[in-house]
Amino acid sequence: MNTLMKKILYPIFITFIALLFQNCEPDFDIYADNRDITIAYALLDVHDSIHYVKVYKGFQSTGSPLDDAQNMENLYYFDKITVTLEEYQGKELIQSIVLDTTTSIPRENGTFAAPQQLLYTNNIPFTLDPTATYKLKIVNNETGKVTEGKADIVNDFAIRYPYAMAPMNLLASSAEIQFDAAVNATAYQVYFKFHYLEKKKATGEITRKTIVRDLTSAGFVYAGNAQNGKYAKKFSPYDFYKHLLNELEVDESVVRYKDGAECIEVEVWAGGSDYVKYLEVNKPSTSLVQDRLEYTNLTCPTDENFVTSYGIFSSRTMKERFYDMTNFSEDTLVMATRMRKLGFDYYRNL
Repeated sequence: MNTLMKKILYPIFITFIALLFQNCEPDFDIYADNRDITIAYALLDVHDSIHYVKVYKGFQSTGSPLDDAQNMENLYYFDKITVTLEEYQGKELIQSIVLDTTTSIPRENGTFAAPQQLLYTNNIPFTLDPTATYKLKIVNNETGKVTEGKADIVNDFAIRYPYAMAPMNLLASSAEIQFDAAVNATAYQVYFKFHYLEKKKATGEITRKTIVRDLTSAGFVYAGNAQNGKYAKKFSPYDFYKHLLNELEVDESVVRYKDGAECIEVEVWAGGSDYVKYLEVNKPSTSLVQDRLEYTNLTCPTDENFVTSYGIFSSRTMKERFYDMTNFSEDTLVMATRMRKLGFDYYRNL
């Protein structure tokens, strides 16, 4: 969402700077008429019963854009809009749920106002129907402008392999993760997580921490490539040790341990078509040319010569499975020469 807002605001600021240094008539107005720009972001999950929608508005700055972005009054509509989730079976409207505002979820510090943020949510829990289509509808109560988007729900699926009861052999050079297809999913992201504990030598205080490795950082697993009804992502378990050496710092003040019998986690995310397109467009660029396409699946039916609605309304869901590591894998974590500097001990000694 930060990326979307920046792309909307920056052209205004750049134009202002360029015009400032041009010779022009004293009565020339360098500011265009203010337009109602709506930016919304929402991802529905079939496992959730409480759903959230973030809605921003574009604003015009006559001073410091970064300072103005810290003012919530510039970013949010508050009660000037009505946000609704509509559920459809075909063309039949099944239910319409008007969302209320909440500031209960803090936002991380950054360019925009924080930690307080305004979100729209349902007060009464409801379960998404995976066979239905959902429409997000945002109505400006003052102007009548409508912003809307549609999303099909990514359905539940299962991780099939590695088997849940078998400890994972991290000394293997090759392995694969197998999972079923999720209805309405276009692509999948696969993460390998290591959960570990840090115990302070001085106080005995224990902190749980996690190292995350994106197994699909070089590219998603795309739908349509299933074999025998399953998708598979190959990876090297042995790279786990190299990843730890790259990510963890030497800290002589703590002793580290694997986090029990569920220290390894495999996490698979399934994403809907529009969400995957949004991620592809907004992923980090390796090109010297930083200008890129803008992707949005939100529309305003009354737009004519300019777009006034940006953002993404889509669906995703996640499955996870936990594993222990084999005894030999823990031996390598604790005793291998190159690993000793990280300060791991056997979990049984905790």
